[in-house]
Amino acid sequence: MAAGDAEAVRKSLLEEGLPPDTPVAVVENASLESKRVIAGTLQELPQLTARCTGGPALLLIGEVLRELAHENRDVPHFSTRAA
Repeated sequence: MAAGDAEAVRKSLLEEGLPPDTPVAVVENASLESKRVIAGTLQELPQLTARCTGGPALLLIGEVLRELAHENRDVPHFSTRAA
């Protein structure tokens, strides 16, 4: 599961030069009614995934998330704090 590798993903992306404030979303149970989106930044990624309840999770990472939130799409607002 992607969420289980959050620390390694965060470390690798930061080492490759991605800014710590890059928007991320952890989408748990994406295709179910119980879908949950936990939003925050790359720096917070391990803490965000720790909030998952055990369902399958996808990691979405990148500025496109901030752009979608700005356009009022079906994504949470991204800031420097976890939602």
